[in-house]
Amino acid sequence: MNKWKKRILISILALVLNIAGCHLAIGLGCPAYLSLTGSILSAYLEGPIVAAIVTVLAGAVSSGFGVSTWYYIVADLFVAVVAGLLCKKNKYFDKIILTMSAIAFFALVKTLPLLVINLIVYKGR
Repeated sequence: MNKWKKRILISILALVLNIAGCHLAIGLGCPAYLSLTGSILSAYLEGPIVAAIVTVLAGAVSSGFGVSTWYYIVADLFVAVVAGLLCKKNKYFDKIILTMSAIAFFALVKTLPLLVINLIVYKGR
């Protein structure tokens, strides 16, 4: 399989994972950031640019269903780029403990832009 076919296939899989994760989290009332599953997968396998594209597309599709809003897309985009840059620099995910630590780190990374956006949009309420 050539490089572009593989990249497109991974992007489609990541897009489906993001959309399914978003709907699953909302359906279960789960506060987990399941909409980042595909973004982090694509960041690890293909880098920050593909992860950013997947994140924006997933956010746009989810917004079409009334599930997500623009500030989630911004926060997810921030996490996707950070994940892509970290994965590009080293193979941080080679060990399971490091992977679990990275998941917690990415949850914290997403919390920071959401906090700022919450302060701006909702005046901290």
